Amino acid sequence: MKNTESNGLIMRVADQHGVDGDVVLGVIREALAAAQRSEDSKAQAFWASIPEGASELEVVLRITQLLRMRKAG
Repeated sequence: MKNTESNGLIMRVADQHGVDGDVVLGVIREALAAAQRSEDSKAQAFWASIPEGASELEVVLRITQLLRMRKAG
């Protein structure tokens, strides 16, 4: 995986765990796919709030934003 500004966080996680960035991205994709199939009403509401066609990066950034809000609040 090429180290660019848009995937810098993925590369940091990969470095921390001693794996390639593509491995981290693959795990993120698996987690997103599982989450999208969730029947939980809160999960469904979250996915309904994501604009159609949003990139994986946009989804991850939205999740990060929500986690920070939760931690702060």
